[in-house]
Parts: sequence; structure tokens; C-alpha cells
Amino acid sequence: MPSQLGSARLIADHVRFSGDYFRESHSGSDYASQRLQSHFAQDSIQITSQVTPSLAHSIKVVCERLALPEDAIRAYVYASPEIQAYCVSDGPDRCFIRFSSGLVGLLDSAELEFVAGHELGHFLLAHAIGSNSVDPEVIEMKMLQRAQEISADRMGLLACDSLDVALKALMKSVSGLTEAHLRFDIGQFIAQIRDLQGDDFIGQGDSSHPSMLVRCRALLWFSLSEAVSNKDWAQRPDDLNNLDVKVSRDLANYIDGPEREKIELLKSDVTMWLAAEKIVSDGSFDRQEQMDFSNLFGADNLHKLRSFLSSCSATSVIDEVRIKLDAATGALKASQPYSHNQEMIKLKESLVNYF
Repeated sequence: MPSQLGSARLIADHVRFSGDYFRESHSGSDYASQRLQSHFAQDSIQITSQVTPSLAHSIKVVCERLALPEDAIRAYVYASPEIQAYCVSDGPDRCFIRFSSGLVGLLDSAELEFVAGHELGHFLLAHAIGSNSVDPEVIEMKMLQRAQEISADRMGLLACDSLDVALKALMKSVSGLTEAHLRFDIGQFIAQIRDLQGDDFIGQGDSSHPSMLVRCRALLWFSLSEAVSNKDWAQRPDDLNNLDVKVSRDLANYIDGPEREKIELLKSDVTMWLAAEKIVSDGSFDRQEQMDFSNLFGADNLHKLRSFLSSCSATSVIDEVRIKLDAATGALKASQPYSHNQEMIKLKESLVNYF
């Protein structure tokens, strides 16, 4: 099975959004798979060609377009008016998708292909973050989850093979409306974002999903990339990297901005105390070091550091600085648990030529 999934995972990694940098390792067992299958079978209808032929055909088409073996997934429909779909995995080689009956009733077969591809994208891209070891309210987790939705949307577009279908599926899902009440003017829908300012997105930072408008614009850009037009999975085209910059800018401007500012402040605090540790290590804080510190962190922080150091005894100053550094490092790690180690390396390297 792992070798059969290789082609599908190659496609997924090829189109992965650069902000989606965390990969969760999977572990599972046949026993766990049987338990999930038993659980879903008790309150869901399994999608099969015998019982739900049109839905089974959509799943088959998606698997073919994503180079995914059909026996790697089991799909179900459960009774609920909510518009919802989700994917769970008990290991690296298999997953389960569940669609609510409300969603199935709302979307046509092609639009369902987008949703199925999106959910399978989460599986193929190893989007299993959210374990009990990390607080779900952690800043970096929310940002990563939003980045993951961008990647999964790209897989959804490849699965349905139509930008119009993908955007219709998103518009229907966000509004709950069918063709009877919706006129699918995609350009007008996306144009809504031009009239919005950063303050209009207050509260978006608490969501695990980006704004629907941001997602639609990101999909529009992706549909114009070489990745979609050529479907050559041997290498990642340069235009996809340029596209990621534009998507990152949208996320920063409309959603992630306040969270990014918080993290930057925490990183600045860590860097300042890393610098202080280097300064006190040789027992002196000479004029050049003070000039460098002021240039890096500002005159006000220089004054505060000098006052702090003067309040410490010669024998305790190193320990006192390290206590401050540990506190700052801990705060940064709490906000960035996934990329903390890499960030610490970068922050230390930024001070190599100073002090």
C-alpha cells in the first residue's frame, strides 16, 4: 500500500502551500481501523456502487484524478442538516471520509468531487495536527490550520478539475444556498475582498479556516499556475512559489496579521535576552556593545537593560539574565511549538556578528 500511495503523495507535496510546513507522523493498526469502520457503520451509510452509485462514481473519479487507490479510503454519509465533511486517518495508508446528508443534498456530483478531494488532501498532506499534546488555541496551530486549508483546496481543485465547480462548491457551502437562490458571479464574489480593510477581519484569527473570500482568490490564482495547466508532477514550477507569496500576503493582511505581530514581539524579546546573555558572558558592557544593542533594540530597551544589569550583583547577573531568557523562550515556544527549534537557530544566527 505505501508504494501505491506514492504517486498521490507526490501530487500533494507538489502543490502544498509553503505556509503548510508541518507534517504529522501517522501510526495505526488494523485493530484501530476496524474500530473506526465499526463506529461509522453503526450510524452512517457506506458509499458503495451498489447502495449509492452516483456518490461512489464521484469518489472513483476523485481517486483517479489524485492517483489514489480506491481501497485506501472508505467513505460514508451520515444524517445531519449541517453542511459538513471531515476525514480521519488511523495510519499512513488508509482514511475514512464522512459527508453530512445536508452537504450531499446541497452539492451536485462534480461539486462533491471538490469536497472529497479537499478532505483527501488533508489525509495525503498529513494534516493531523491538533493532538492532545498541544493546546488548540495556540497561535501557530491556528495559522497552520488556515494554511492547511489552502493546500487542501488545491487538492480539491485537482479532484474536480474545474475552477467554476470548486468555487461553486465553496459558495454553496458558505451560504447554504442552492442554484435556486444563487447566481454564480465568481468575479463579483471575489471582488468583495477589495472593499474590505484589515479591521473588517477582526476575529478571523480565532478561526481554523481562512476567510472564504481569501480561499476563493487563492484558488483562482492556483488555477492559473503551471501546476494545474501542465500536471507535470516531476518538479514544482517557479510560478507556484510566486503564487505562495501572494497567498501569504493575503493571509497576513486579512487574517494572520495580529497573530504574526504577537509572534514577532515574542521573537524580539527572545533575541534581546540572547544578546544580553552574550553581553554578560564576558563581564563587560562596553560602548560598542551598547551602540549595537541600541541599534538593534532601541534606546529605550538599552536604558532598561542597563538598569536591570545594575540592579544585579556581579555573582548573580548571569543567572538573572538566563532566567529572563528562559521566560522569553518559554513564551515563544508556547506560541510556536512546531517551529520553535528552527526559530531559535535563526534568532541566534542573527546575533553572530554582534557582541
